[in-house]
Amino acid sequence: MHATSRGVPVFRLPRPGGTFGVGVTDIVTDAGALRIWYPADPTARGRAAPYRAGERPASLPARLQRSLVRGAAQLDVGATRGPFPLLLYIAGWGGTRGENTALAEFLAARGYVIAALDDREAAPALDFSTPAQVVRTQQRADAKVDRLAAGASRELADLVHGTTLGAIPIDPTRIGLVGYSFGGAVAAETACRDARVRAAVNLDGWMFGSAARAGVPRPYLVIGTGLPQLDATRTPWAASAGLSFEQRFDRENERRIIAGLEHHGGYFACIDGTRHAAFSDAAILPLRFGRPGGPLSGRSTRRIVRTLVGQFCDRFIAGLPAPLFDRRSEPAAGRDV
Repeated sequence: MHATSRGVPVFRLPRPGGTFGVGVTDIVTDAGALRIWYPADPTARGRAAPYRAGERPASLPARLQRSLVRGAAQLDVGATRGPFPLLLYIAGWGGTRGENTALAEFLAARGYVIAALDDREAAPALDFSTPAQVVRTQQRADAKVDRLAAGASRELADLVHGTTLGAIPIDPTRIGLVGYSFGGAVAAETACRDARVRAAVNLDGWMFGSAARAGVPRPYLVIGTGLPQLDATRTPWAASAGLSFEQRFDRENERRIIAGLEHHGGYFACIDGTRHAAFSDAAILPLRFGRPGGPLSGRSTRRIVRTLVGQFCDRFIAGLPAPLFDRRSEPAAGRDV
């Protein structure tokens, strides 16, 4: 949706819908900055929240582009009466807390408090150029997922027991995790370690650490691109001849995900016609703002992702009815949803 501001085109994120209005506030802790989205009185009127404000410096073109994006959230408007389930959002490798603003607004309007973290570690991109680099990449990522999972647990402790959220009411018995890309791996690893976490969502992230080796012993939803590289019987795997080292790693990652779901149960939803960027705001912003998300339109992808994530969180975190997930999760290669 487009509007104008003094003659300048403005792009609006999809309306979140839901029962509540959306408030947002930015908080600085000893560990860094957080952006908090929360349910607000739908009749409240406040100042429109700047899109992705306060994130680490971006290029001038990126800052100008972001200044033309508007969401539904109102800055520092009063929270409505709760308590509400808490979701910790974990950004991708080198990502920032506002990269999935549209999804965060949707969940807040649905009745969740979302606390979003940046990836606070400066690190070079993952390298799959040679077999030796694949090994080093695995080691680097395993070490990083270990550190960030420990950090996520500390953030949860501060949010639940500290004063970080102020007057925003949360229910400390209903906690979940949502992560994009590498943040999905951190969410999975944190869910393995932290007993406070009821369930976790991985938005197109490779698996690392103990979660990759043993699976996730919590309700777990993985949403990815394409279709599984399996035939109708799910075996054998397609031959790896002619594939790049990254493609081979991707297929091995898929094998690990399915093995974990076979052991613990869970859900693996693949959205054909999408690319990795489809699971962030980049999929729905005009092309001049970001990369295209794939042959499937960004808005169609977001509708699917919103439905899956919203109903999964309702069922396994909030304890609410959810038609897609009300059937018992079977310990197979996930359920088709």
